[in-house]
Amino acid sequence: MKRLSEYIDSPLYFTQKSFLRREFELIAEEKILAKLYYPKFLSILAIVEGLDQKYEIKPTNFWATSIGIFKEGYQRPFSEYVSTRFWGMKGEISLARGEKLKLNFGSLKKSCGVYNSYNDLLLTFKNKFSLKEKTNITIEKSSELIDENPWVVFLTFYKILQQNRNSGIA
Repeated sequence: MKRLSEYIDSPLYFTQKSFLRREFELIAEEKILAKLYYPKFLSILAIVEGLDQKYEIKPTNFWATSIGIFKEGYQRPFSEYVSTRFWGMKGEISLARGEKLKLNFGSLKKSCGVYNSYNDLLLTFKNKFSLKEKTNITIEKSSELIDENPWVVFLTFYKILQQNRNSGIA
């Protein structure tokens, strides 16, 4: 698989194949890179396929506000997202070696920016309103953090889907 920073000039987007199925594909240059899907209809567990291995994204426990990313078959998350504001407009993804990425959601949850610890914008997510979900992703700056952890794109998209579902926007 190509590194995500190699797609800096080409459009990336998530699209939903069917309105009735919660299955989303990450597409670049008319090629499917990976997909995120929910195995059951009302499931909060999302599975990411197509990267170097399978990942599971889900809340760390029932009452938690944090979302963990797990390698398939493992019980403990190796990274997690935690909201830093009450309304969930900002949050942090903790990575290996103590590194952090910051997420900043825009008004009405229509956009999201992913920043590194120096507040450099790395990724931008923009939602398009339609019956089927479509989210455009722009890689603003190449970064080793995104190349080493491509699942960050899926964790951010999962959080966008979760917020849209809870707010009734989508």
